[in-house]
Amino acid sequence: MWSALWSWEAWSEPQLVSSVPYALLKYDLLYDGTNGNLVMSVDTVDNSTNANGNELLRINYQNGKWGELAQLTSDQVPDDNPQTAFDAKGKLVLTWLSDSQVNGVVNFGMSNRQLVLTNDYSSNLGDFALASGIDGAVALL
Repeated sequence: MWSALWSWEAWSEPQLVSSVPYALLKYDLLYDGTNGNLVMSVDTVDNSTNANGNELLRINYQNGKWGELAQLTSDQVPDDNPQTAFDAKGKLVLTWLSDSQVNGVVNFGMSNRQLVLTNDYSSNLGDFALASGIDGAVALL
């Protein structure tokens, strides 16, 4: 994966973010002008017929440098469609589909996950979107 920054006049030289050793399924990038977080759903078993190997990985961006890959989930259910937003207090909200549940955490506190919604799995449930307004209000659609 590569990244480049737009400076209102030109793109920076691309820099290598990371070599992700798995098939990338979906991702979301949240950047505040200084720091960023890239959260990805990847197929950790390289077998697209086994969705139970879909896990979330994260790479953070601070002080102009990308960090190391960090695994956020490790379970036997599909983890997919990561969505990120800042809330009214500037905290990072992450939501994702975990099997037939939409879960949410604040500031990557994965041990404090909250159940947002549960339903039978459907393509509509898998394609939810998270958005935040100028005032920090967060909505899930």
